[in-house]
Amino acid sequence: EPILSEGQEETVAQLADYILTHELTILQAQDDSLVRFCETSQRRIILRRARGIAPSIHPAMASPNGPDLLAMGADMKASFGLRSNGQYVLSQRLGELGHLPAQVQFKKALKHLNKLCAARPEAILADLHPGYFGRMMAQEMADDQNLPLYAIQHHEAHFAALLGEQNLIEDAGEVLGVVWDGLGYGRDGHIWGGEFFRLVNNSFSRVDHLSYFPQLGGENMALDPNYAAIAWAGDLAKVQRLLVNKVEKSKLNTLLQVRKNARIKTSSVGRLFDAVSALTGLCATQQYEGQAAIKLEAAARNAYNKYGQVEGYPLASLKQNLIDDIGQIPDELIALKFHQSLVNWMAEIAQKQGVKTIACSGGCFQNALLVDLIQQSLGGEFKLVFHEHLAPNDENIAYGQLIHYALTQEFVGVKNIKNTAVCA
Repeated sequence: EPILSEGQEETVAQLADYILTHELTILQAQDDSLVRFCETSQRRIILRRARGIAPSIHPAMASPNGPDLLAMGADMKASFGLRSNGQYVLSQRLGELGHLPAQVQFKKALKHLNKLCAARPEAILADLHPGYFGRMMAQEMADDQNLPLYAIQHHEAHFAALLGEQNLIEDAGEVLGVVWDGLGYGRDGHIWGGEFFRLVNNSFSRVDHLSYFPQLGGENMALDPNYAAIAWAGDLAKVQRLLVNKVEKSKLNTLLQVRKNARIKTSSVGRLFDAVSALTGLCATQQYEGQAAIKLEAAARNAYNKYGQVEGYPLASLKQNLIDDIGQIPDELIALKFHQSLVNWMAEIAQKQGVKTIACSGGCFQNALLVDLIQQSLGGEFKLVFHEHLAPNDENIAYGQLIHYALTQEFVGVKNIKNTAVCA
């Protein structure tokens, strides 16, 4: 939820003996910004753009000219973006739009910043997911104001955000976009999250992805790492034995049965992190978002400090080899080998695509060890591009939507035009 700013004294009364208030009205409430640094490379990773960083105008980023636009971003780590009077203005993080207080704060901030910028949007951009609050709000606004609505695929927006932030638009065709996160609605109706993109003739082309595995239990899969473990590796007998003492028997049997007939699949690297964390016993239950992945990263960092860089698992047999190692070698070493396997996979796809520039976006690149390993392993062969001014997570989606629109609808800096954006 967004930070409390006014009229919520009763909400916090049970948390404190006294509440200090002030007569001045808080127009724009903001959380504290949050950053971390990679241990080896000291690269800064922004986790949350808020106080001191946002809202902000970004002249240093690519700012294609054109009519005013409003980009609604995504529902997780919600933020919005405006192209107004030739300037790109990005809001602060406003919470998760699945919660009513965040929806109220989102609307309030949008109204305030839109008025401040004197914006007159001629089109509205939103996520492809039809169930997102931001998408439904965008549809309502578009209908009321008789404006076109462009629905933009989540991971394409991530890639576009990095192309714009690092001024790679003119050379975008030579860049491999690597977008790894928890979830995003895919163009094929499945849940994406382990994607590789190229920009070809003004079209975002999905050139490879993590092999699909079942999406189990809807949102429960993001909350319970055991769901991810069953979904990814439940077909292996050893996995069923590992989970029999962690998941109630009837529930386990039900999930295994559902797994066989699951219609919705996922390519999510985020869920893959959850699965490995659960299978190694590092995190069986999550008490906060990302806990399973955080524990897996911490274990892998411990192993890296002990053993240095290690070989990853063969990509073709990642699942079987990783499961075989459980109980045979330290869990933290399995975690490190898993991280290195992902780095090797990235290099394999880049070589297959014949590119020399790799651009990484998505929530998985909040993982500082993963970023360090990528730089250590691939820095000599490839030009590596990461976010510097934006968070790699969904906060960058709004800016990515603006750049995506410029590339696919306005054809900025690229010839041989082909339109792929979905106009709702």
